[in-house]
Amino acid sequence: MIFIQYLWYFLRKSSYDHETFRMNDSQLTNAFSNGKDSPKYFQSRAKKDDFLLRNQSKLTKMVIEIQQPLSPKLAQIYAQMAELHEKSDFTAMTQEMTKLFSYALDNFVDYDKNFEDFGMYTIIFDCLTKKMPISLRKATIAFLSNVFQNPNTIILSNMFNNGIIQILSSILYENIESLQYPVLQCVINISADSQIYRDEVLKLFKLDALRFLMCNSNKKIAKSAARLVAAFCQFPLDTKSLESILNFFIDVFLEVSRELLPTLVNVMISFVNSNEACQLFVSKSEESSNTILKVFESLLSEPNPQTVINTLIFVDKLAEGYKNIVDFDYLKILMLIQTDNDKISYYAIRVISNAIVLNPQISQLVIDNNFMPQILEVYSNGSGNSRIETVFLMTNLVRQSNQQIFDLLCKNYQLVTIFVDALNVEEQELVDSIICALTKMMQSEISNPTQKKIRDQFYGASGNEVIEMLINSENNAISQQAYAFHSLVLEERKPFEFVLS
Repeated sequence: MIFIQYLWYFLRKSSYDHETFRMNDSQLTNAFSNGKDSPKYFQSRAKKDDFLLRNQSKLTKMVIEIQQPLSPKLAQIYAQMAELHEKSDFTAMTQEMTKLFSYALDNFVDYDKNFEDFGMYTIIFDCLTKKMPISLRKATIAFLSNVFQNPNTIILSNMFNNGIIQILSSILYENIESLQYPVLQCVINISADSQIYRDEVLKLFKLDALRFLMCNSNKKIAKSAARLVAAFCQFPLDTKSLESILNFFIDVFLEVSRELLPTLVNVMISFVNSNEACQLFVSKSEESSNTILKVFESLLSEPNPQTVINTLIFVDKLAEGYKNIVDFDYLKILMLIQTDNDKISYYAIRVISNAIVLNPQISQLVIDNNFMPQILEVYSNGSGNSRIETVFLMTNLVRQSNQQIFDLLCKNYQLVTIFVDALNVEEQELVDSIICALTKMMQSEISNPTQKKIRDQFYGASGNEVIEMLINSENNAISQQAYAFHSLVLEERKPFEFVLS
């Protein structure tokens, strides 16, 4: 059991870099998870933010049941802190508190017998009061921030019940710049712990105050204020809160310096994590003649590759949640497909692929501007992920295009050979999409020469052998889909059904 608790610690710790109590930017972005794409209906593949949303009740039970091993080093520091606190030696206390927050940066720290015996709760709360030196208060907040990196600590539970969030809020409003950053980082970690804690932070840390910090503070504090708003979005929000946060974003977008816009894109990715949030964003944007979306469009030309990637992720997520195409310059995204940066190319292809599902007219944009050669080039020479994403894009083109584009694709490109080759990946979502595309191609009412060409490509690429291999797959859904398709190819004309997992 102790091993499980420490495993949780290291999993969470990996989301932070080694600057003291600093949340990594990448935690706000970078994760897609696959959804389902069936022959009966089309939908873009769903994505999730890379936030660690924890099961509060299970983790609470785990932490309570586990006996935290006592640390001799911590016990020594606690004893020294108690002695120095008794003497009111605040300078020496600062040094010991610095040792504590450094220890907590790299080690799991939670309530134990020594923590209670040496009166650490009383000492910590006292160290946060205005009478203490700023350096001691800062070190104390940093210690708490590092402790709260870990999920559902008993220390946080006890301190929450004794008003730690109210105390941190009061410290922020003292307007002492050196304390603002550690306070914000601390409440980011608290907000990430549970919806109950998030709600209390959202109530006390007013959006107007965070907006002021983002627009009038140094870059470090401004980024932390933005991340706190992102933390607000990790758990479900009611409509009123969603509207308040969206209005906050729109105002800040038009006020902050351009160098902070990439940070705001990260935050917006966390905001559009529900259909309601996406609907609200699009409605607000349309009210302002899409001014905000035009700001996002401009970020596609930023020299920083991660800014471009995050912008693409945002557009894709927004469209997926809105369930419709958004008013965006998709031609500009298409032009990013053949870039030297493989990640940009991957996300650009993904955006276009999902956009085709939402609006088949995007297929026309691809064909009219002759982007098929670039797409095929990425398939031939891109990374593994980019190649797979191009296959999804091409299957969506086949399945969603009008008859004219469909005929052009079948006649002019060796798509069947590509699809058969990609079936060797044996990834269920990919197999689903490819078999649907191949089925449409082989059942379509196109000219006999083109139909013969399609079947010749299929057999020439050993398609029948690949399908037989999939029939023997350990994945039951893939096996049944391959069997149904195999029956179709052999002219048995059995009902063509798909089994979705």
